[in-house]
Amino acid sequence: MSSENKSPHSFDPAGFSSIYAVQEWSPGDQVRFVRPLRIGRVAFTAPIVIAGYLSGPVWFAVHRGSVDPQLLEAVVIGFIGVAIGTFVAVETALSTPRAVIFDWTTRTFRVAGWYERLAVAFEDLTAVRLTYLKNFGVRGSRQGDLHNCEVYVDAKTSKGPKSVLVVETEAFSDPETPRRMALPLATALAAGLRLPPPLIQSR
Repeated sequence: MSSENKSPHSFDPAGFSSIYAVQEWSPGDQVRFVRPLRIGRVAFTAPIVIAGYLSGPVWFAVHRGSVDPQLLEAVVIGFIGVAIGTFVAVETALSTPRAVIFDWTTRTFRVAGWYERLAVAFEDLTAVRLTYLKNFGVRGSRQGDLHNCEVYVDAKTSKGPKSVLVVETEAFSDPETPRRMALPLATALAAGLRLPPPLIQSR
């Protein structure tokens, strides 16, 4: 489609700001989103996760030879360590590679990542969902509230219904910016999959 005839509401991969790269955008043929490995962030957060999970056992082992093994302290420190490790593990997971592919030649939706493997036939995709997220940033920061959008597909899997993240925008202080980016994408994706217009929700 020429730029002169291009609808202002059509999706423009070049203008989509996200940690995901739009490697292929051809609904009806193939659509591919790829989140690259952010090695610096993984290298920084992974040791924190490991230290958090091992803090309790290590504390207990170090004090095991004493008269009082300090089990209660080990339990408390272990609980705090696991909580911190789990919180940081989320950031680690979001920094690992992930590919999301819609392939019309095989009529299959696939997700591939370090922690996730999924393949679903197009016939088992039931909806495209667009979620607006408010207060994405830290309250009270100089930037104020941040906003981003996430696009999901609802799928019927062997483990039951599941909502799978397809792609997300960067966070912006202006709530309209991520909406303008994500809504055309979700609309075009739903049309390409022959699904109803995207379901829109906020949280």
